[in-house]
Amino acid sequence: MKRSLAAALTTALVAPLGVVLLSAGPASAQELTVTDAQGDVGTRTLDILSVTVQSLDRQVVAEIEVEDATRDGNLTVSIDPRGGTGVRVISKFRATGGTKNYLLRKAFTDQGSSKQKIRCRVRLGHGWSEAGHPVIKLRFPSRCLAGGNYGALRFAAISSLAHERDVAPVDKHGQVSVSDWVARG
Repeated sequence: MKRSLAAALTTALVAPLGVVLLSAGPASAQELTVTDAQGDVGTRTLDILSVTVQSLDRQVVAEIEVEDATRDGNLTVSIDPRGGTGVRVISKFRATGGTKNYLLRKAFTDQGSSKQKIRCRVRLGHGWSEAGHPVIKLRFPSRCLAGGNYGALRFAAISSLAHERDVAPVDKHGQVSVSDWVARG
């Protein structure tokens, strides 16, 4: 009888603790994707189809799905942390090589403009979407955005070259807008 009472108490006290411990999983990256219509830009610059931003603990990753990566384009992804000064991730993308990537201070939503570079490495990668389109990946350390001290962020992207430009997301008037907030993972 004493043994069954001890077992019952153990089950009653320890089991809920185990459920609480098991239900707490590791933090995961938050991401958000915005889409843009195919064919809404001329033939000289990259046609943005979607932009996905992942807000990881140690890095921020922007994935830009384009119609055709054999075109050149100047990609700018504006990253705006809630309550702080943002950055612009710049990629002077050249399909034949020689692409240059860097960060500039101030997002599109910040007051004023800046051509001041931030000493942070922007890594360029590539992949393919499920639809078979090229994806250009730009990643940088999260410490380069508001000193790493931010929670949520929002973004916008522009591709431009030779007086043509494509933007995502767009507002109801077809002008550049910003995404919803993306929590940090």
